[in-house]
Amino acid sequence: MSSSNNDASNTNIIRDGLNAINNYWMSIPIPDAFRALITVLVFRNILFAIRRYFFGDERELARNGGDKGLVVECESLEQVEKEIEKAKRREKAVAIDYGATWCPPCRRMKPIFAKMSREFRDACAFLAVDVDKARDASMAAKIQCMPTFQFYMKDGEKLDEEVQGLDVGKLRRILTKDLGCRASEEEEKEEKENAKIIAQPGPGTIKDKKMN
Repeated sequence: MSSSNNDASNTNIIRDGLNAINNYWMSIPIPDAFRALITVLVFRNILFAIRRYFFGDERELARNGGDKGLVVECESLEQVEKEIEKAKRREKAVAIDYGATWCPPCRRMKPIFAKMSREFRDACAFLAVDVDKARDASMAAKIQCMPTFQFYMKDGEKLDEEVQGLDVGKLRRILTKDLGCRASEEEEKEEKENAKIIAQPGPGTIKDKKMN
C-alpha cells in the first residue's frame, strides 16, 4: 500500500513540476511564434540526444573518417575476389564485413572491426562491403542480415561459419581459433607496455606509504 502511495506522490511531484515549468514558460513576454520555435528546437535536441545515446554520434564518426583502420572498402564482387586472391598469395586469412551506412549495429561494429584490422594486420586482410553499393557482392555472399562477417582461410577456402550482429566475442574467436590469427608484434608490444603502466603504483598508494 505504501509503495502505491509513494508512486502516486512521485507522479504528483513530477506533474506539479512540469506544470510550474509550463506556467513560467508561458508567462515570459515573447511572441507566440518565437515561443513555438524555441519549443520545437528544444524537443528536437532531446530527440537527437536520445538517438546519439542509442545509435552513436554520426558526426563524430564522420570526423574520424569512420576509423577505417586497415580495412579495404570493396565496391564490387570483382574487387572482393581480387582482394581474396591477393591475401591468398600473401598467406593471409580474410575477414569481410557486410553492412550499410543506415544500419546502427553496422556503425557500432565499424570501429571494432577497424581496431582488429590493426591488431591482426600481419595475419589477416580485412574487407568491408556496403551492400547498397556492391549488390553483386552481397548477393553472391547471400547476405540476409547486417552486419554479417564472413571469412576465408589462408588457402582461399571459405569458412562455413559466419558472424551476424554485434557478436564481438565470436568474431574474435573465429579470427584467433579457426583462422589461427595472432596479434601483430607491434600490437603485442603496445599491450605489454600499457600493462606495465597500469601495474605501476601511483603516488599516494599503499606501497608508497609502506616505503615511507
